[in-house]
Amino acid sequence: MLPREISERFAQNPTLVSGRLHILNLDQLERHFGENWPKVKSRALAIAEQTIIGGLGPHDLHVKVDEAKWLFFFPTLDKQAAQIHCAMLADK
Repeated sequence: MLPREISERFAQNPTLVSGRLHILNLDQLERHFGENWPKVKSRALAIAEQTIIGGLGPHDLHVKVDEAKWLFFFPTLDKQAAQIHCAMLADK
């Protein structure tokens, strides 16, 4: 379920939300660590979560969909800037 703020903004203007809603999938972390994943999983996901939340602006909204997937809404950015910002979060 989407946070109330995202749902309300989407209901008011679906076009405005388009391009500002992004999903970040951290499954590549598991592939990176391979067979060591069970040993490092909890620490790696905690560090990723801290990094992601630390990289968000005061108006950005986020939802943790599951342990490796995040949904972001960047209401103050245009489509291109939101894509770049999400890519930067993923690179961290």
